[in-house]
Amino acid sequence: MLNAEKFKKEILDITEGGYYFAVSKDRQNIARSCDGLKCENCIFDEGDDCSCNFPRMKWLLSEYKETAKLSKLEYEFLKWSEKKGHKYIVRDKINHLFIFKDAPIKRENCWVPESSYCSIALFDNLFKFIKQEDEEPIAIKDILENCEVVNDAEE
Repeated sequence: MLNAEKFKKEILDITEGGYYFAVSKDRQNIARSCDGLKCENCIFDEGDDCSCNFPRMKWLLSEYKETAKLSKLEYEFLKWSEKKGHKYIVRDKINHLFIFKDAPIKRENCWVPESSYCSIALFDNLFKFIKQEDEEPIAIKDILENCEVVNDAEE
C-alpha cells in the first residue's frame, strides 16, 4: 500500500481546506496540515530553500511503512548500535538476533556476514517485529526514522 492510499482521507481533508499537508518528524504516522508546523520539523524539508513538492510527491508514491513500536531499551540499544557502526539487524532461524556493520546475505539456514557482526542473543525476547522469515536485513536507520517509543512495546 502506498502512503497516498494509506493517508488518502486525511490528505483530502487537509487539501480541501486550502492547506498543504505535512508529516511531522516526530509523528511520522500522521499526515497533518502544513500550517503551524515549522519546515525544519517536517519530513519533506531538505534543508535548502527549494520547494518541498518533490519530497512530498516521492513520499506519496512510496510504500507505507508501519511505525515500529519500541521500548525505551530497544530504542536506546539501536541508537548505541548505530553509533558503533552497526547498520543492520536480523533474526536467524533459531530466533537469535544479530547486528551487522554491512548488509548480510540470507542463505537457506543463516545470514552470511560481509564484514563485522555481533550476536545479541541477550535481546532475543525484544524486537518482536524482526522476524526469522524476513528476506532482507532490517536497516537500523530505517527503524529509528520510523519508530515510536512507548512505555510498553506490546501496545
